Amino acid sequence: MLLCFAFIIRIFNKICCRKAFQFVNWMCTHIIMQLKIILFHFFIILVCLCCTSKREDSSRKTAEVPVVDLNEIRSNGRLVVITNFNSTDYFIYRGQPMGYQYELLQELADYLGIKLDVIVSDDLEGSFNCLIEGECNLIARNLQRS
Repeated sequence: MLLCFAFIIRIFNKICCRKAFQFVNWMCTHIIMQLKIILFHFFIILVCLCCTSKREDSSRKTAEVPVVDLNEIRSNGRLVVITNFNSTDYFIYRGQPMGYQYELLQELADYLGIKLDVIVSDDLEGSFNCLIEGECNLIARNLQRS
């Protein structure tokens, strides 16, 4: 398309006066600017469509989250908890599980009369995904408020 305009500019340059050449030059510049504006708008629409499709997917995912209440946990007979493995929250010492979070969770499980199952994960996002997907019932981690 630009080659065609270049050809027209050469013809006008040879045949017509300088004013005609300036008009064709202005016309080419105007068309290129219009194309840039159209491409910019197309890009903005594309970005908006991508963002809305992700929101719809996430809303569908939260709608399918299984809800487990205390009665279901008691009927299953076990409390599945995810925590991180470190020297204060949960660790194994001489074959025995120990740690601050573990002791609190064991007291809760004893109070409810159910068995405690501990899953160890240092990935915070993975812990929340585990909770959302229903693979665990509780997250026991030291989190800071921000």
